[in-house]
Amino acid sequence: MARQAKLDQTNLNWLVRFGPPRYGTAVYLIAQIWPYDPDQHEFVQNATAKEYEYDVTYSDTKSTSRTKQHLIAFKWIPHAEVSGHNISGQACGGPCDDETPCVDYNCLCDGKRCR
Repeated sequence: MARQAKLDQTNLNWLVRFGPPRYGTAVYLIAQIWPYDPDQHEFVQNATAKEYEYDVTYSDTKSTSRTKQHLIAFKWIPHAEVSGHNISGQACGGPCDDETPCVDYNCLCDGKRCR
């Protein structure tokens, strides 16, 4: 069975320093689900995609995350940390887990790899 990713990967230090009422960018990691595989007895996750929302609060991000189908993980990055339009171009890779999160703003951990 695949390792489950931590859903909210927002850096807690950002929430303490900048607070939820501030604006930032939301990054959502979505599983691209393909048809049911009867041999595996589960849906097959072949790829991931990212979605971005700009100029949103942390509360907005959490609310929107509840409506996303096949959501693997999300994070909110405050504008005070980095401008939203500078986030989406970063490449991701490398191992990760709950103790070793992805360092790049754009990257989210799927439970074992930064994407």
